Amino acid sequence: MKEFRKSLHLNNKEIQEFSNLKNNTSVYYLESSYKTNKLFRYLMFLRKNKVNINAFIDAELKELEK
Repeated sequence: MKEFRKSLHLNNKEIQEFSNLKNNTSVYYLESSYKTNKLFRYLMFLRKNKVNINAFIDAELKELEK
């Protein structure tokens, strides 16, 4: 995950604000332990079973923009 953030030149503050995280430690934890997150595992399961996760995320992002 950290590699994606760095390739996009995102900083921790942007991630903290969007994700409602408290501090840099929270960003580190998110990036280093995402594989044990139950929601992440569920999304992986759905994707493995051919669910279009991108459509779901795109719809949620549109809701945020309203």
